[in-house]
Amino acid sequence: MELERRPGAREGVFAQLSEVGVIAAQVNLGVLLETKLDPPDLVGARRWYTTAAETGHTAAQVNLGFLLATLVDPPELGEARRWYTTAAEAGHSETVEALSRLKPKPDK
Repeated sequence: MELERRPGAREGVFAQLSEVGVIAAQVNLGVLLETKLDPPDLVGARRWYTTAAETGHTAAQVNLGFLLATLVDPPELGEARRWYTTAAEAGHSETVEALSRLKPKPDK
C-alpha cells in the first residue's frame, strides 16, 4: 500500500526488478509506462514488452502487438502481426481477433 501513495515508487520497484530479469516486472513496467504516465513513455514500454516477449511471455507479445499496431506513429503493422502471430501460436486466444483487425498483409 505504501507504494501506491508515493509517486514513482512502483516504477522504481518494477524498474529494479526488470533490470535483473524478472519477466513479470518487465511486463508490469511496460503497462505502467504505457498507461499510467501522462504522457505515456511508449519507447520505454516497447523496450520492456520486447524484452519479456522475447522470452515467450504471451501477454507481453500481445501488449507489444497492440502498442505497435495502435499507439506508435506510424503504426508498425508488420511487427505487430509478427508478435500477435507468435502469441497465437503459443496458444493465446485473444490474438485471433487482434490479427483480424489488422490491415491485410501486403503482397510480396
